[in-house]
Amino acid sequence: MTEQEFPSWFEKYVHNRANKISNHYLRTIARGPLRKVRTYNGYCVNGFKFHTESYGSYRATDNTGVCIKGSVYNETESDYYGTLVEVIELEFEALPVKRTVLFKCEWFDPTPHVDIVVHPRYKLVDVHDKKRFNKYEPFVLAVQASQVYYCEYPGRTGPRKDWKVVCKIKARAQIDIPASPSTDVIEPAFQNDENDVIIKAVVEDEDVLLVASSEMDKSGDVDVDEHLIDHEEETSDEEEFENDVTTSEEEDEPDLDDSNENE
Repeated sequence: MTEQEFPSWFEKYVHNRANKISNHYLRTIARGPLRKVRTYNGYCVNGFKFHTESYGSYRATDNTGVCIKGSVYNETESDYYGTLVEVIELEFEALPVKRTVLFKCEWFDPTPHVDIVVHPRYKLVDVHDKKRFNKYEPFVLAVQASQVYYCEYPGRTGPRKDWKVVCKIKARAQIDIPASPSTDVIEPAFQNDENDVIIKAVVEDEDVLLVASSEMDKSGDVDVDEHLIDHEEETSDEEEFENDVTTSEEEDEPDLDDSNENE
């Protein structure tokens, strides 16, 4: 089966009742996208900002380089390097709305050790700027793309004048976290409760004082005793409650001596 025959075969296979395919999305996609498409000058995906060649040629920054992992998914080999020519958004019929974005790219010749050379020590990738991929496979999904930059060798003459060095760009959404010195496993960040700021509320003469023990000693532990306020008389909760009840009863009793004098 050739690539030209696959769309018609796929549509017949999905809509054949003998195959018992009831997935609504597959049946819709098998009919193919709508004839009307949208094109863009740029697109942001996977933390990268891409520009087409025509749009990026007038800009100071170059965001046209595209890299696609090959079938082997190695670090350097079997990768496809190219430039972004056009951004196309396809839409399929029926609800819910189904859209997908394709990158139309122009690929360099991926023949290893001929038009793509990998440095054995530094793993730098060189591509031949004058050679192109001889098969018509320009379209890839936008979510598959990562960004690269092609740096020219200094000088316009010499054996490397037609070669460019591939510089891989890091996505904006990714942050490099150094590994632990003891192991190569990156431990997730967590909150250490021992270093939290401790707040103590002390009642003194009906005024509430908040004392924060945020200082730490040399060992890393919080020294709470230095920030505590000493009281001359310490009473338990039960004794305080009894004292409050007694005081309230004495205040409520009428003064009999004062009443007799008034009479």
